Amino acid sequence: MIGAISIYKISLNTIMNLFENEYKDEYLKHHTNPINPNELDPTVFYSEQVGGDPKMVPGVRSQILMDIDAINAAENESVKTRVFDYVVVGPILQKDSSKFCPITVYVKLNTYNLDDILSERILNCIKVINDRRAPNTTHPLHYIPTTRESNKPFEQDENFLDKWGNVYHPFYEKWLRKPRKLGESRHSLEKLGDPAKYKKSTYKRMSLKKGIKKLSTI
Repeated sequence: MIGAISIYKISLNTIMNLFENEYKDEYLKHHTNPINPNELDPTVFYSEQVGGDPKMVPGVRSQILMDIDAINAAENESVKTRVFDYVVVGPILQKDSSKFCPITVYVKLNTYNLDDILSERILNCIKVINDRRAPNTTHPLHYIPTTRESNKPFEQDENFLDKWGNVYHPFYEKWLRKPRKLGESRHSLEKLGDPAKYKKSTYKRMSLKKGIKKLSTI
């Protein structure tokens, strides 16, 4: 009886290892492809190396940084702490986007001492700079202020990232979230197979039963 139990444990462990490796292989196959060169508008993004993700064209990035400085200056010319974080979202981060679609920038404001008067000044500033074309492009820059989760950077705001799907940080020149088919799964390999870190419906897709069925076709 003890021998049978041992064989069962070995078999189960073997199956689990095979399933995990197979799942990881599929994950890496479908979720590590970089964004291809010139898939995004070349007047806004460029690829500096083969296999690397696109970065924002310096002129467009510089204009965004200057506009953020202007929003900060609505409060104080020297102390620039009103803007807590900002990111680019929307169609401009997608393949085959319209040549006239906006470069949408979400601006997270620090709510400390943010009264009605200061809010009005910031909104007036944004109205002035909004919808001007980014340098050497056909795309208007459009800024959207927000105070949601004001003490949390966008990178840590999973609800925001999930809502938009594609999120780029121009200051750090970093993709916080890429289209799933272009290089980032919504699930981490570190959480693979842990039902406590997934919704029930998600974990079902990784169940051992389904893994066994898939392995039977190999």
